[in-house]
Amino acid sequence: MKRIEIDDELYQYIASRTQSIGETASDILRRLLRLPQSPQPFVLVQEHMINELKELVKTPSRATKKNESNAEKTVEKLENILNSEHFYERK
Repeated sequence: MKRIEIDDELYQYIASRTQSIGETASDILRRLLRLPQSPQPFVLVQEHMINELKELVKTPSRATKKNESNAEKTVEKLENILNSEHFYERK
């Protein structure tokens, strides 16, 4: 968490916008700025992994036993990608 200095007038304004006991200045500012309640985590994914994932999502239009087998392979490939060293290095 970072600290910033603000003047007393601004602090009083933020404090006056408190809606519940225990609400932090960050919570109040997020609400006033219409930001999500908590920061959204993100993961950097290498380009080749993005392409692999795009390939995994492509499915034929007809549902057959072959497609079910392909789905199982797709899940297996996706698990391998998620468990790979490259994926964890970028977290």
